[in-house]
Order: sequence, then structure tokens, then C-alpha cells
Amino acid sequence: MKPGVAAALAFVALCCFGIRATGFENVFAPNGVVLLDLGDGAYHARLASWAYANFPRFLDFDWYLAGSLGAPVPWPPLYDLLVAGVARALGAGVDAVPRVLAWAGPVLGLLAVPAVFAATRVLAGAGTALAAAAIFASFGSANIYGAVGNGDHHAFVATLAAIWLALALDFVAPGRSRARLAAVACGLFAVRTAMLLGWNGSLLYLGIADGAVAVACAALGDVRRSAWLGAGALASAAVAAGFVASMPTPLGGPFSSTILSWLHVAIETALGVSLLASAALEARRPAASPVAGAARLAGVG
Repeated sequence: MKPGVAAALAFVALCCFGIRATGFENVFAPNGVVLLDLGDGAYHARLASWAYANFPRFLDFDWYLAGSLGAPVPWPPLYDLLVAGVARALGAGVDAVPRVLAWAGPVLGLLAVPAVFAATRVLAGAGTALAAAAIFASFGSANIYGAVGNGDHHAFVATLAAIWLALALDFVAPGRSRARLAAVACGLFAVRTAMLLGWNGSLLYLGIADGAVAVACAALGDVRRSAWLGAGALASAAVAAGFVASMPTPLGGPFSSTILSWLHVAIETALGVSLLASAALEARRPAASPVAGAARLAGVG
């Protein structure tokens, strides 16, 4: 990256942080109290505080939910564990948890800007990529959900999605070396797994997004890409299965679509098996056309 482009990208990222940090004086009271927005972010403060005190354990059943009955926690634990881990690293006691949550949105916006740039750079020049990053940095809804004091998980999800998009576009781009493809495949595994363990609505991204990359790999007739993507999906499914097995049955049942469940594990497993089977068929008998390759993957699926 040219120095001028790097400087411009850093400026955009700092602008994104600054926009989201506007109003911080209304969040951090003079007496040391952190005034988080009411809503889900306040509940994340409870979950992250519990994880801080019991690290690396996390709260999966909360007696404060559903009156005196208690209920399974509706979110998977990664976001709260990360907040607790950062607070512990700061060494300021459990009072650091709400401060970390309050600044999470601006910091995540800072990290998402280069990911948006990288995703666009696969398809276009540096100028267009900088413009895309600037649009993201100034986008109203993203900045509202990522504003200082909003401790909810949406900024975390958006940043993961931006990183996933950059990696996915790089993964299907032509002319990539074997070493680069292997590194990107590992990155996709890490981000996919983080999305599964970080947000209960992850299938909205992964079911469609991973499927789209799978179709692209099959259409390209690239056995190596399909095999690596399939292996990554199976590895993500294995990690998620460990968490699902250790957690109580969610309110929506063992195959709930709105809470991390065996449905998530089943879909990622099916995707991985389908990709590996399609890759094996492609190696033995290459598809006649990209449409035939995509159709074969759909048939195997």
C-alpha cells in the first residue's frame, strides 16, 4: 500500500472513531459511573461482569431472566468473554467492564474501516476502496449502534462481517498463490467460528454467505478452494458443537434458528461435507461449465 493511501485510510478510520466517540462526556460521569445505553448493552455488562469474575467460564443460565424461573442466556458467549478478557488485561478490576463496553463500538468501527477498504480493494482501485471506507465511516445506522456507551453486540457483528467479506472476496479472486489461499482459508475459519460463537443470529450471515462462497468455488471448478472451505466449515462446526453440548437447551429447542444450537452445527457440517464431496467429484470428473459445477454442488447438498 502506498504511503499516501495508508495515511488516507488511517484518517478515515480515526474519523469513524471520532464520530462514534461523540458525546462521550454524557457516558462517563464525574463520579466514575459509566452510563451505558439502556437495552441489550446493559445486559451484556452483566454477562461480561460475571465472565470477568469467573473467567474463562461464562454465564449460560441466568436466574434473573423469566422472573423466578430463570432461563438460558439467549446469546452465545464470545463477545462477553472478549470484553471480560480485555477488562482483565487492563488490570483495573471489574469496574473496567462497563468502560470496555462503552468504548467497544468506536474501537470496533476503527477496526472495520480497513476491512471495508480491503474488501473493496479486491474489486476496484484504491480510490474507490477509500470511498467505500468513508461511506462506512459516516453511515448513520452503523454509527448509532456503534456509538460510545452502546454496549450491544451489533458493532462486533458488523466488524466480523466486514472482515469475512474481505477474506471471502480474496478467497475466490483469481491468481492467488497456494500459500495465500491457505492463509485466507484459516482466516475464514476464524471469522466464521467467531460469528457462530458471537451472535445468535449468525445463520443470517453464514447460511447465505458461506453458501455463496461455496457456489463460487464450485463454479470455478477449483478443487483446492472447495476442499479448504469445506474443511474450514467442518472445523467451525466442531468448535461450535463443543459449546452447544456444554450449554443448556435453548428456549427455542435443540434446533433453534435464533439461538446457537445444533441447527448451526448441522448446517455448517452439511456445508462442509457437501463441499468435500463436490471437490472429490470435480477431481475425478470436471464439470463441463461453471453452471454445471454449481448445480452439482447443489445436488450433492
